[in-house]
Amino acid sequence: MLPVELMTTFDVIRSQYLWVGVQQLSMAILTINWIVPPLVFVEIAEPGYEATCYGILTTLGNVAVVVMNFTMNIVSATYSPEVQDIEADTHEVRWHVASQFLVKAAVAIGVALCVLPLLPKQKRHVKEIKLSSSPNLIAPIVLFTVFLGLFVAALVSTLLSVFESTACLRFAGGQGCDQVLESVGGPSA
Repeated sequence: MLPVELMTTFDVIRSQYLWVGVQQLSMAILTINWIVPPLVFVEIAEPGYEATCYGILTTLGNVAVVVMNFTMNIVSATYSPEVQDIEADTHEVRWHVASQFLVKAAVAIGVALCVLPLLPKQKRHVKEIKLSSSPNLIAPIVLFTVFLGLFVAALVSTLLSVFESTACLRFAGGQGCDQVLESVGGPSA
């Protein structure tokens, strides 16, 4: 998707059909990505805990989408171009938009590379870990705390963006309340 986003941004190829086609292709890939992991969850889970494992991992996967949107809102709020700048379609605005696409891709790749070493190599490897090691409570508590913190931050950010009085906050994806007040002629803090 990134190459098409960049080609569209820099006016190499601006075709609505290419854009929609790539969107549909990426949705097909995401659908496969949505179907396959539950099959793996059931294989890895202890007998009798398949549904619990599936529920937890599916919830974490869905929370990841919200957290990614929350992160992109914060990144976009720090240097989001104005609508009239986008309509002007200048070279610096194109780089502005392209840098947001590049940040999004870099974060996605970075997170994937950080998580990759945590995954077991094969089903046999999972069984060896289960048989040879004693339960460790530190890792689940730390992971639960991190995921809960991310979920609460994303939830609060989403709720703040709904209300008009707090939608201007950078944490909620706005431009900052000081800039909004200055643009309407109100007092600045």
